[in-house]
Amino acid sequence: MSDLVIDDEGLEELETRLRRVRTEFQNAEKGARHVADQVGHPGLADVVRRFGENWDVRREELIEELGGLVDVVQTIRETLDELDAELAASVPTGSDDSEDTDG
Repeated sequence: MSDLVIDDEGLEELETRLRRVRTEFQNAEKGARHVADQVGHPGLADVVRRFGENWDVRREELIEELGGLVDVVQTIRETLDELDAELAASVPTGSDDSEDTDG
């Protein structure tokens, strides 16, 4: 019989890192307008502004996707913990009180 080995610490670390990245994206400044005002050239300012607007939209999408990944990893960890507890409870302990010792 093969043993199933799950790296719970690795899953926990993955969840932590995903949360950290999501937080960084949430806290990132929307600074393209400020930068666009500083470049001194109207055409370049428009390009910087458009890039910033597109990045803001994409960043929000990434935040949402990262949140989904955090939820998936968290659910995997919880499910594996529950399964581990169920499997541990189903293992015979060797002290079966129902055995007949009189005979």
